[in-house]
Amino acid sequence: MKGFKQFGTIALAAALTITFAVPVKVNATYYDYNASAEYTRNAEGEIIDTKTKSSTYTNKVTNESYTFDYATGQTSGDLYKAMHYDNGIRKGLVVGINDYNDIRFTLDPGAEVTKIKVTKGKGNINVKQSEFRSEEAEIYRDSETKKYYYRKVNGDKEELTLTDDSTTAEWEAVKRMQNSYEYRVWGKKKGESVVAITVKDAAGATTTTKVKVSVSEDERRITQITYAGKNLKMNYNKGANNNNYYACQSAAKSGNFYVTKKSGKLKVTMGKNYKFIAAYVIKPNAYTTKTQTSDDSTSTYVNKSTTTYATRQYSYGIDLNGDGDYEDTIDGIREKDEEYKNCSFVKVKNNSKISLNTVPYKEDRTTVRTYGETGQYTTTEKETANGNMAYTTVILVCQDKLTKEFVNEEITITLRTSKQ
Repeated sequence: MKGFKQFGTIALAAALTITFAVPVKVNATYYDYNASAEYTRNAEGEIIDTKTKSSTYTNKVTNESYTFDYATGQTSGDLYKAMHYDNGIRKGLVVGINDYNDIRFTLDPGAEVTKIKVTKGKGNINVKQSEFRSEEAEIYRDSETKKYYYRKVNGDKEELTLTDDSTTAEWEAVKRMQNSYEYRVWGKKKGESVVAITVKDAAGATTTTKVKVSVSEDERRITQITYAGKNLKMNYNKGANNNNYYACQSAAKSGNFYVTKKSGKLKVTMGKNYKFIAAYVIKPNAYTTKTQTSDDSTSTYVNKSTTTYATRQYSYGIDLNGDGDYEDTIDGIREKDEEYKNCSFVKVKNNSKISLNTVPYKEDRTTVRTYGETGQYTTTEKETANGNMAYTTVILVCQDKLTKEFVNEEITITLRTSKQ
């Protein structure tokens, strides 16, 4: 019985092992990933081993969840519905003048587009099909009920009359193609338009979806970000002078991008069809001093050294949901991503006052070496370096009101701590 996928405990365990082992930092998502884990730490409190007990995916739009228990192999919920969200053809689109945006969608197995037409504002836009993919739809088998089904794009199952004893002819009779489309919409002039897309499903019934298209001078997701009254984004609107842009305006410092205020209000102005969800302000930890010793002495020769050095205070990652581990991906942010090690964070609302990192990178290392037949020689080596720019990462989380997709935009705010 080829051409179908069986979803049982063993198959899911194998799939999850691969998925969890290779997490990626994403820019857009519909779900959070939460793992329950136990850590083994060394004498200094640093994590040296991880044991994952369970993993949970939760859909941020529908609240559907799926959990896998590593000890028992038991599962609960629907993995597909937890990780996916598809409300069909999007109902709206914003496109810039002399620019384009795409209407992308995948239909249920057996469905196809039969007609696409601009029914309003024909002079504002051009619409062309830019991509089409068609492949045989997967047939799945439930290992518990032994029933076969198609998976619709919204996650629902469409059960089939197939059984384990079905003939080749019966399999061929239910075979369907699954089609994906992309239509490129070009903005010609400012105004409102409507694109009507007619779809015929596997049973022959037709439905028409109307996509409202707004042609705008500014179709950006985030139109402006200000910190302490300074614009962090260039204003490309017609007639804008950008005198409030945070880049240095003087000829001697042209091209320098930094702020000088340690704290200030962070304000994010959203574009049409997007809403602000949260901002994560991530800063490196303060410096602390550590000591390392080595002793390569022999019975006839002394060779010892002691090194003291400055390093950021240890943190394995940032615990975004406060569950005590760093294995999760929340709002598209992976807690134990390498760039967040030895960092701390704060989650804030829009128009909130934030404080920036005020401690630039520094190098402060001293090595004292004792050597010789009796240890009669001593040398001291010292390395120091100090910067005057401190960096703060801000991850802005917003949501597309039409597709419900959550999207991140990451910025770095540079604070000049001194004039050196």
